[in-house]
Amino acid sequence: MNISDCTRVILIDSPDPWSLSAPSIPRIHVLPLGLVYLGSSLKREFQDKVQVRIIDPSMLSNPDEDTLGEIAAFAPHVVGIRSIGGNTEFASRILSAAPAAAPGAVLLVGGSSTSTYLERLLPQTGPPVIAVIGEGEKTIVEVVRRLRSVWRYDGLPGTAVIEKGKVSHTPGRKFLEDLDSITSPDWGLVSLEEYGAKMNLGCHRGKHAFLLTSRGCPYKCIYCSRMSGCLFRARSPQAVMEEIYQLYHQHSVRNFHVMDDNFTIDQQRAEEIMDLIIASKLKLRLYFTVGLRPDTLTTGLVEKMIQAGMVWISYAVETGSPRLQRLINKNLNLEKAREIINYTWDRGIMVNYFLMTGLPTETCEEAMETIAFAGMLKPFAVPNLFQAKYYQGTEMHRMAREAGFDMGSLEQAALAPYFDLRNGGTPTMSRSDMAKINYSFKRNLLLNRKRLEAGMERQLKFHSPEDVVSTYSIVMGRPFESLQEVLACAGEDGTAGAGRPLAGMG
Repeated sequence: MNISDCTRVILIDSPDPWSLSAPSIPRIHVLPLGLVYLGSSLKREFQDKVQVRIIDPSMLSNPDEDTLGEIAAFAPHVVGIRSIGGNTEFASRILSAAPAAAPGAVLLVGGSSTSTYLERLLPQTGPPVIAVIGEGEKTIVEVVRRLRSVWRYDGLPGTAVIEKGKVSHTPGRKFLEDLDSITSPDWGLVSLEEYGAKMNLGCHRGKHAFLLTSRGCPYKCIYCSRMSGCLFRARSPQAVMEEIYQLYHQHSVRNFHVMDDNFTIDQQRAEEIMDLIIASKLKLRLYFTVGLRPDTLTTGLVEKMIQAGMVWISYAVETGSPRLQRLINKNLNLEKAREIINYTWDRGIMVNYFLMTGLPTETCEEAMETIAFAGMLKPFAVPNLFQAKYYQGTEMHRMAREAGFDMGSLEQAALAPYFDLRNGGTPTMSRSDMAKINYSFKRNLLLNRKRLEAGMERQLKFHSPEDVVSTYSIVMGRPFESLQEVLACAGEDGTAGAGRPLAGMG
């Protein structure tokens, strides 16, 4: 294939299947930052000789049908699909149907699911599919460069090629070391206004953008696929500030979500970024929604983050059991975690923390340790008790297989919402046990009236009543019409009861 005119590339995200299954409940829409980076790399390299279109099926009325319609209308030379977290079904369907919608197009698939779920993703018949392993900025540029001269897919570093049911791997591509060399995201590739009208990861509606200031995490938690590698690589504080200025002045963005694997692992660098924001006097709202290790923060860093504009922070705790902290290789300092989480809440910030149950060898008693630990924390803005996800390729998945877990149930649970504990079950905790743990969490924490009132009031300080209602609809898996209706579910002991009205409840 020889293309000398403008090369058309369409990049498609894969929606979580559960996010599309309950139309009466608001959806969280996650701006596809990874695809924006890929498209931006192409635009920098080829300028007006390439056209890039990004499709987020979660924003479409009929994800499959409308996505294929977009492909056919655009007539792309390259169709790329991102699949993460085991949500492979959508990507597989589109890959199978894409050759008919775009005859002759090169087919790419990437994302964290690519290397571990190849057998699910890729059709056994049809044209070859190129699986991009690891970071894709250089790989996709090389694909288009070859496409515009003499097309050949063999020997392309960082890929696996699937043709006629057979897989051939090429040598891996090294992770990018100088992140400042990557093109800043071209936000013209997506509509920030359209995403601003939807619920986002910070549980609110409003124009926002994602900041990725670093990649990689040196910790080796057994449940993590480590898509960005174990080597922490960071952009310079000055480059981060330049991107903030661009978004603030050129796109009128005021809400910024920091999407790093672990933003605070380098405390000095984190403080430098906060200092630059403070010195700029820009009026920002910072959301740290991904989940930071609380034992990597100090009260001084928290103060700087607040001064820079932080309104939301998520802390990744996982388990309150010291034994399980060692088993999952997180080794979180639980006492320090408790102190910094409570300190942050006392400073008036929306605090969220992530807990999980269903870990390998976890007992009901240890799960209750997690509930008890959460009970020592101040009220949360949004409660999250997740079911552990056993993704293929992780150490935890290997441990589960060797321990005789029902792998079929775990695979089903991996595609369910994180906060749905009705699936799964382990050799040491049955599905019934997990349901009881979930009930205890809801009774003692989520639906404890005093904690719920405090969490609601904290959210209403920053977010609209409509957004807070939507938040609890998502978390509780049922539609609510008002804050009073949410509050009616709660009582001092988890039963319904009346209480004082909240400010802003109307």
